[in-house]
Amino acid sequence: MGVDAVGVNCSTGPEQMCDVVSLMKEYATVPIIAKPNAGLPCLVDDITVYNMEAKPFSIETRKLVEAGASIVGGCCGTTPEHIAMLWEEIKDIKPHNINKKKKRALTTETFTLDINLDGPFMIVGERINPTGKKTLQAELREGKLDTVAAMTHDQVENGADILDINMGMNGIDEKEMMVKVVQEVTGLANIPLCIDSSHVSVIEAALRIYPGRALINSISMEKVKLELLPIAKKYGAMFILLPLSDEGLPKDLQEKKEIIETLLKTAKEQGLSEEDIIVDGLVNTVGANKDAAVQTIDTIRYCKEELGLATIVGLSNISFGLPERQFVNSTFLAFAIQAGLTMAIANPSQDLLVNTAFAADLLRGKEEADIRYINRVGSTDSPQLSGGNQEASTNKGLNNNGSVNKEAAETLKNQVYEAIIKGNRRNIIDLVKQSLQDGNLPSEILDHMLIPD
Repeated sequence: MGVDAVGVNCSTGPEQMCDVVSLMKEYATVPIIAKPNAGLPCLVDDITVYNMEAKPFSIETRKLVEAGASIVGGCCGTTPEHIAMLWEEIKDIKPHNINKKKKRALTTETFTLDINLDGPFMIVGERINPTGKKTLQAELREGKLDTVAAMTHDQVENGADILDINMGMNGIDEKEMMVKVVQEVTGLANIPLCIDSSHVSVIEAALRIYPGRALINSISMEKVKLELLPIAKKYGAMFILLPLSDEGLPKDLQEKKEIIETLLKTAKEQGLSEEDIIVDGLVNTVGANKDAAVQTIDTIRYCKEELGLATIVGLSNISFGLPERQFVNSTFLAFAIQAGLTMAIANPSQDLLVNTAFAADLLRGKEEADIRYINRVGSTDSPQLSGGNQEASTNKGLNNNGSVNKEAAETLKNQVYEAIIKGNRRNIIDLVKQSLQDGNLPSEILDHMLIPD
């Protein structure tokens, strides 16, 4: 069962919701429902009251209809008088036409990552995976997430666009841990997540609590994995199409194409579309098959140019067993980007690899690739963290003469707000202390950081 409508029900009045509705209109392919409060709450004689009368409520809520809401109503503080006056205000407005063109995008609570076939190359950070990481394994068995938090921070700092989350290991309840880690990571970083598991139930549990549109890693023609197609539809997720079947790896390029086409057709029968799919190029080891790189690149080119599909690869297999693997990996990546590769699962801290990707975009003349390349090689600052370490926040907030940088102060303000909204207990105390040290009064934190201007 798919989503029939999407709602906006903020703890604010209608005047604060217009921007949200306008943004949703660009992406939603279902009606938008908006239910604002009657203004903002305030205390009067120790009783919570709402300060917006029926007439201004109806005028402001009309703007939500004009911004794209198809159904409007009232939440906290509204009365039958508010709703009656709202009806009189909007009864002659023709409902907004629903956008039927799907967007290729992933989201968090507050951020949308557009995925453009000809846009900037993207990195899916691979580090949050216990395979081969004894320290992470030990912490997960103890229920600790310190290393997960550090890996999240480091990958975002190094330019990851998406974070892959995999909790597949012995000695833990994978479903329970996946849910905990997704909640932890979404409180620390404002970039989308890729949910990675061999078990359907684990992926569904993560999608159920993820606050946005996630990426499933992955769905193949294997019978058990096909069960994920209706789940992807139900939760509105994108998915990585892995060209495998119950018979195993495709024996040649033609069989790989046939599996991709069959799975694409099956996905469409479930109500999914090309915009919901990212095809895994299925990298094999060049040391065992001299044509492995060529076959993957041909797959990438075929998916982009003939099927209109985004593509992804895991880079490490290509060089397995070879010396100085980083040179093989980075050169292969440059060839793949030239063929149209959309993104790769990689470690964003590997400078040679990531700098090669940015340079490849530059040489291909992609929009703003020059700025991205210069920023990449000249700076490690990242705007995507929603709660980084305290030392980093302090250093970034100072000019050379020691004065507080206005832009950094605004960033700190946003970090405090995000940390409160997301319940990020790990960093909120330090962030508030830093704000107080910067000269903000407690009342200013409440009035201007926690309640948006």
